[in-house]
This record gives sequence, C-alpha cells and structure tokens, in this order.
Amino acid sequence: MRRYLADLIDPGPDGWRAALRGRSSVLGIVAHPAAIERLRRVHGVHAAGLSAAASRGFDLVALADPMPELYVEEEQWHDLSCSLALRDGPEPNLRVRLPKEVWPFAVVEGRGQGLIGDALLAADLLESAEPRAVAAGAACLGELLARWQDRRGCA
Repeated sequence: MRRYLADLIDPGPDGWRAALRGRSSVLGIVAHPAAIERLRRVHGVHAAGLSAAASRGFDLVALADPMPELYVEEEQWHDLSCSLALRDGPEPNLRVRLPKEVWPFAVVEGRGQGLIGDALLAADLLESAEPRAVAAGAACLGELLARWQDRRGCA
C-alpha cells in the first residue's frame, strides 16, 4: 500500500471514489429523532459525513441540515438497531456506515483514542450528492497524499 501511495498522483474525485469503493456498508435508516440522539451517545459510535466534516473545518457550505451520518461497528449494529427501533426504509432520515474488515477507530497502543481522521471524513464526502462536498473531499485527500509523500521523500 505504501508503495502504491508513494507513486500515486492525485487521482481526483472519480479516482478516489474507485479506490475507496466498498470500504463500508451504507444503510439508509428510518429512526425517531430521539433514537438518533441516543445512538449518537453510544460509546464507539462516531459522527460521519457532511456535518462531521463541516465541524472539522472542511471547505463546505451547508444550505440545510444534512442527514445525520454515523459510523457504527458492525458487531454492535444488530443489537443497537433492535433496541432503538431503527429500520431500513424508503425515506431514511439517518445514514449508518458499517466499516468492512477493519474498524477504523480502534485504539492502537501508544496512539491515544480512536478518533475519526480527516481522511475518513474526506472519503465520506466523495459519496455526497453535493458537488462542493465531493470537491472538498477530493481536495482534502489530495492534500493529505501530498503531505504524506513529502514527508517520505516520495514526490
């Protein structure tokens, strides 16, 4: 992976989307607003998407309240969805991301808390229907790639 990144030239939104495809299952959920607030407070659930990126200072203009998006560990999802009466539906008011294979928020020994990183938020933005959000996500990933390459003397 490091060799691939060392040689990578910023691929733009479509290239980033292709490279990051399938990293999470994304569920459209119908939930009572109180259930969404309770889910946000569950230990290990992390904010995702537009609102999380905007609060982090990404170059975004939110014209309306975006749909809440949350990362939930797949092993927790069944119990949480049952206890909070969360269900799939045709008009979702919550987007839940279940990362595949690797939980990106795991606490690594000596590295502090498992907090959401800018790269993960930028990848979320690539899936937005809002062109400015997609552009902001691609720009952030391009900047992170360039910084990583500069630090390693790859570029």
